[in-house]
Amino acid sequence: MTCRSAVSRAYYGAYHAAEFFHANLSSPGHLPQNPTGIHETLLHRLENPSISTSYQSHILSKQVGYKCRDLKRKREKADYQLNASVDLEEARYTQTHADRILNMIGL
Repeated sequence: MTCRSAVSRAYYGAYHAAEFFHANLSSPGHLPQNPTGIHETLLHRLENPSISTSYQSHILSKQVGYKCRDLKRKREKADYQLNASVDLEEARYTQTHADRILNMIGL
C-alpha cells in the first residue's frame, strides 16, 4: 500500500506543478476536441501549446505534458488496478520523474 500511495502522491505533485507552469504560459495550450476530465485536458493543452515554436517554453510545455502523461498512467495503475502489483521500483521511478518535472519548470 505504501508504494501505491507514493506513486499517487508523486503524480499529483507533478500534476500541480504542471498546472502552475501552464497557468503562467503567455497563452494556454489548445483544448482537446472531446475533453474527458481536468487531468486529461491539462495534459492535452501542455502537449499542444499555442505559443510560438520559437519560444523555449513551447518545447518545455510538450516535454512536461508527455512526462506527466507517463506518470498519470502509473498513478492510474496504483489507484485503480488494485490486483496489479506496484513495487518499490515503480514508486522510485515515479518519484524520480516527478522530481525531473519540477526541476524542468524551475520549482
